[in-house]
Amino acid sequence: MRILVTGSRAPVALGMVRAFARAGHTVYAADTPRWTLASHSRHLARHFRVPAPRFDPAGFAAALERIVAAERIDVLVPTCEEVFHVARAFDRLSALTRVFTMPLETLAGLHHKGSFQALAASLGICTPRTVTVSSADELRAALPGFPAYLLKPAYSRFATRIVTNGGPLAGRVLVDEVRPTPEHPWLVQEFVGGELLCSYSTLHAGRVTAHCAYETPFRVDHGSGVRFVSADGTATREIVARIGAALGYTGQLSFDFILGADGPVVLECNPRATSGVHLLDPAKLVGGILDPEQPAWTEPAGRGGQLWAPLLVSVAGEPRRWRAGLAALLRGGDVVLDPRDPLPVLAQLGLGAHFAGVARRNGTGMAAATTHDIEWNGEA
Repeated sequence: MRILVTGSRAPVALGMVRAFARAGHTVYAADTPRWTLASHSRHLARHFRVPAPRFDPAGFAAALERIVAAERIDVLVPTCEEVFHVARAFDRLSALTRVFTMPLETLAGLHHKGSFQALAASLGICTPRTVTVSSADELRAALPGFPAYLLKPAYSRFATRIVTNGGPLAGRVLVDEVRPTPEHPWLVQEFVGGELLCSYSTLHAGRVTAHCAYETPFRVDHGSGVRFVSADGTATREIVARIGAALGYTGQLSFDFILGADGPVVLECNPRATSGVHLLDPAKLVGGILDPEQPAWTEPAGRGGQLWAPLLVSVAGEPRRWRAGLAALLRGGDVVLDPRDPLPVLAQLGLGAHFAGVARRNGTGMAAATTHDIEWNGEA
């Protein structure tokens, strides 16, 4: 098959490019920066630069249409937040090729954290008690009902805007700094303590074809995981299957859970790829995406992977974790470093410089800079 992977900046996109190519497929990739992790992979037939979808969604969609037509693409696989812009153009693109996601109306209900919580609760899935607020008055009225609370925007990522009075982030940001509006609502949520568990799944017509549950023992500032270890996925796959079946979902679904006394408590959903991609058996990953008939696969516990550079950053300011960080580095390989495909490691330098410039120009952190030009926050 001829496959187009978008969002080539992401480590998961690089992982997919390598897996597809090593399975015998011809792989193309696209993104907005000149240098990305996958742009210089030896496994790519060609890399394309496309307009930034957040600022030029029509140009982005038109560019993908041209690539799909010119290269006779059989399957388009989005990986990062550009998935929402691919979904906006789903009808146009799916007329030309198979698109491994759903239309925006489906993804929007998963991306908005409040509507996702309502969906999960309606399916009988354990989820924190949640109220969506659209003004300061609504926030003040809701808070007394939540002695232990966690606040977050309805559209957010990387846990960069969490406000809570529980856990390691307690008190870091004050409630007075939260200003919800109808255009930018926030969630007031019951704080649930416990161990974080994540999952990544591929689905076709509501059926799970590949699933990986994983722990993130090292995270950058309690947000994105930089070391990942597969865990028992029996309970989480059942939850994914229930949601997928209710939506008739085709594409990728990723979830965050807290392991409660009675099992996983689902926190939020990302309808895109996450680090579980690195832990899935490559053949099962490829089959999970390309073969609707693949028997459901759940990755066994114990497989590890990591991002070396961010892992070092995550422990740099915590001397008590240096020994554990060093042990993690020695235990598992970097998911970017591959002697058979060496150039992506060097491309990290150019990509890092690009995002540092984005962060400086926009006054944000590096995490926010990585999605600045591709994110979608409910805009019409």
